[in-house]
Amino acid sequence: MNSNDLFDELDLEQPDFSDIPVQETAAAETYEQKEERLYAIVQRLQEEQIPLEEAVKLYAEGMAFAAECSAILEQTQLQVQNIPVPGRQDQNNG
Repeated sequence: MNSNDLFDELDLEQPDFSDIPVQETAAAETYEQKEERLYAIVQRLQEEQIPLEEAVKLYAEGMAFAAECSAILEQTQLQVQNIPVPGRQDQNNG
């Protein structure tokens, strides 16, 4: 079952995520700041009784932060893998 089916089954409208301000501050935030915000969102979703519409918005915001954090980690991993190791002849074939 995909998310569209779930919304139809629950007789809910598909949410509009256009008003979520994730992209406005995302570029200026460090990985640690994004991770901290992601954990705060997860904690809020787990511990609070919040309206469904707000929960869906928080979930979308959390997924955006998770994707950004994942991309940063992947980029950092590539950077680390490309650091030259003294005494190693073939740097690309590990």
